[in-house]
Amino acid sequence: MCRVMTAKRLLYLAIVLVQQGQRSETNEFLNVVLFESEHEQGTSVQCLESALFTWTCQEWRIVSTEIDVRHPFSLISTKVSAMMETAYAILTPSYMCSFLHYQMRHFSLTTDVVCFDVNTNETSGEACDITFHLPQTYIYTVLKPLVLKLNWHSLIILSDVENEMTSKIILDETWTVGVKTLIFVIDKNATDEELLELLLRATSIDPTAAWNFLILCDTLCLQRILIQVNKFDDWMQKTTDFRSSSYWLMLMPKEDMSIVEAVGGWVDNIAVISAPSPVTGCLLETYKGAAECWSGEIHSLMYHGAVRNLDVVCQYNGGAVKICSSKSDIFPNHNRGFNGRPFIVATNMWYPFVMKQGSDLTSTYEGFCIDLLLEMAAALNFTYKLVEPPDGEWGTNTDGQYSGLIGQLQRRDVDMVVAPISMSHDREKVMDSTYPFYNDVGTGVYRIPDSSVKEWLILSLPFSWVVHVSIACAFVFSVALLHFLHRCHKDGQEGSIELSADAMRVFGIFLRQGIHIKLRTSSTAVFVGLLCLFATIISAVYSGNLIAFLTVAKETKPFNTIPEVADQTDYTWGIHGGTLWVNVFQSSTNPAFMKIWASIVSSNHSDPGVLHISADYHKKRLEAGGYVFFTESDIGSIWATQNCDVRLLKDYFYRIQYAIGLPQNSPYGELVSNIVLKFHESGLMGAWKQKWWPKGSNCSFNQVVHKPIEISQLQSAFYVLLVGITLAFAAMCLECMVRIVRPRNKTLK
Repeated sequence: MCRVMTAKRLLYLAIVLVQQGQRSETNEFLNVVLFESEHEQGTSVQCLESALFTWTCQEWRIVSTEIDVRHPFSLISTKVSAMMETAYAILTPSYMCSFLHYQMRHFSLTTDVVCFDVNTNETSGEACDITFHLPQTYIYTVLKPLVLKLNWHSLIILSDVENEMTSKIILDETWTVGVKTLIFVIDKNATDEELLELLLRATSIDPTAAWNFLILCDTLCLQRILIQVNKFDDWMQKTTDFRSSSYWLMLMPKEDMSIVEAVGGWVDNIAVISAPSPVTGCLLETYKGAAECWSGEIHSLMYHGAVRNLDVVCQYNGGAVKICSSKSDIFPNHNRGFNGRPFIVATNMWYPFVMKQGSDLTSTYEGFCIDLLLEMAAALNFTYKLVEPPDGEWGTNTDGQYSGLIGQLQRRDVDMVVAPISMSHDREKVMDSTYPFYNDVGTGVYRIPDSSVKEWLILSLPFSWVVHVSIACAFVFSVALLHFLHRCHKDGQEGSIELSADAMRVFGIFLRQGIHIKLRTSSTAVFVGLLCLFATIISAVYSGNLIAFLTVAKETKPFNTIPEVADQTDYTWGIHGGTLWVNVFQSSTNPAFMKIWASIVSSNHSDPGVLHISADYHKKRLEAGGYVFFTESDIGSIWATQNCDVRLLKDYFYRIQYAIGLPQNSPYGELVSNIVLKFHESGLMGAWKQKWWPKGSNCSFNQVVHKPIEISQLQSAFYVLLVGITLAFAAMCLECMVRIVRPRNKTLK
């Protein structure tokens, strides 16, 4: 390669140009202008103009002054400008192409420019070969229709110093079609950190703009950019999705494309515009830069299993992009979700949402949330590895630091959590939640007392203790009143007027045995009549209610509301440790909740099970009786179908929503939310619930069930008989003793 051209070599180049143009007339003249620099590139340019010449070589002469190329709008003298406009073609070394194109566009000149390098014989110094370079016009003649195909409204150009002028030409072209374009020039000495900061700055100027990039730099620069792009999401602590959301175009020769395959495998959407080759038959027009005389290909970096290769997706010719008709054609990976990207997904056991089958080494997961994850992975095209929180918890807040699943999201140890985790205001400070996939409310679950424990008292159950006390008082009062009436109207023929006799008469009336009482006075008749009516009513009500108790199942709940639970002492209570419920009760200002939490805290020292992290532990404990477990209503309902003695409180508190958890400021929130919403609309959520929820129950909670009378239910009647026999035997013994003692007393007298 030579950068300073001698007149002889320049003439040789001009002759080749004429020959390539098939100009055989010897009298045809050609005016050729050469731009070359004898100094450091980017400092000054000298304009050289040849005289009119035929096939014979004439001497070259310098005609112009220096031009400062460091300023993009440097002035060219009128003479040089006129010379450039009248020249048939302009020859320039390749490193000056960008500058010259920019200057010609600035002065609205249309003269064709041919860029070249001359290879010389190292020994003789003679020009041995001429390499015509790709005309810079192909970049914007191809890029412009390509941007329109992609429907881009913004473009970020990453350029090195050498391609800065070309970048400015593209900027002018893209702005004319309404594409907002920014240029960032990369210093060759920039550090990795500076490159990452440049990417951040480029994407932060307009947060609403899409991340569409064009790389215009040499292979080393391109390689460095792609390496830093691979690190960008981790550098941003996974708050960005450069991997899927950015789109990259780059221009390079085919022989250099292997670099993209080597270092660009992390980015999903990469397209490479290959350097075009001349179309046969165009010849001179080709070297003049006529767009229709160049053709090339557009390659996209595609996934082939674990390997990625550049595949041809489009062709262009004459500035027109053929074959490809849309963004999906140029970037096929765009519509393939995450393109098989592996994610780390955390979950935790909670029937029927997540269940583990098998041992730790060969375990598999199933349940509502696992079906949701499988369907989501298929829809978004990603793979996953399931992990569980080391502490087994769901997420409790301790001085701003969360445990369990929420802690894994807070520390960004996992990419997402697919489990029945509840959304809350405090949790949203350290994580993001998607659209909820399930709704529920909190309640208390407990087992009703064992009815067999009180069956020996069944004869007393038809009446409450107040009624029993009232009847006893009525009996005592009736005995006293009847005895008083008999004493006031004493009549020997009436029979005994002893108190015990009157008590037996009233007792007989209460039992509706029809004890004979002679009614000598109207007062006695009125009283006894009303007493019989009272006894009839009481006896009928008691008999009917007793029959109902013996033949119909009747359930008596110890409590129905949370305040009633807090005020009783027969049952203890607990909550699922390491879950949202801990924070709900801990931070509540409701007096009942505060009382319940205070009891849990105080009993936790002697009974750690009240905050156990296993739901199965709480289930076994409440099934044993005397225990209330505060949890989700639907979970309690499932347990109630599995055990007919399990009941739920009538009180519901704290509406909860289950959602997929993501690290805070995750770029995937909207995407995952849309998928969850789609599953709702398609009916998948209902189908999964029907699949995993228990199918019905043999329990009858609100039905009237008739049942046969068991011997255990009549035990109280036998107890009464036993008491009667015992009292009768005692009375008999007492009477015998009296009969024996009385004759002896008479004998002694």
